[in-house]
Amino acid sequence: MNTPSQTDAPSQAPEHLAAVERWVLWLSAVLLLATLPLGSPRAQIGALCGVLLSLGNARAILWLSRFATRRAGGQPKVVLGLVLGIGQLKLLALGIVLYFMIRFLPLSLVWLVAGFSLLPLAALLRAIELAWRDTRPSLTAAISASGDIASVSSPGPLSPLPSDRAG
Repeated sequence: MNTPSQTDAPSQAPEHLAAVERWVLWLSAVLLLATLPLGSPRAQIGALCGVLLSLGNARAILWLSRFATRRAGGQPKVVLGLVLGIGQLKLLALGIVLYFMIRFLPLSLVWLVAGFSLLPLAALLRAIELAWRDTRPSLTAAISASGDIASVSSPGPLSPLPSDRAG
């Protein structure tokens, strides 16, 4: 018997990964803008290469999860096998690209690592975002799918002390 969490998990995984990808895009923009005042082309090339690797990795993981979910037909062992098998090929390709970037481009390794670290940071920020939403059920329930927050009611008085405004 499938529980609701088991049946919803495959459909929610690509949504979460797409949200992580959006976080990667925002963090990439911030990192690339932060390298502009430095003026060092090595730092800018390193950050750009790291950002491209991080974004490419996020896109590959999103594609891989969608592909594996469609091909497996809801069988968890097949999904796991596809993810592990194709994931190893993705890691090999990522390693080869990383090797050629380090070998042939004049880049700063510090900024390359900073750019490449955006995907784990984005996953952490997405987890914090989801945890924050779970702690605020009244706010998330009141916000409509269109993002309209005008209908959100006031949470009530901020002080736990009783109000002395008697009529």
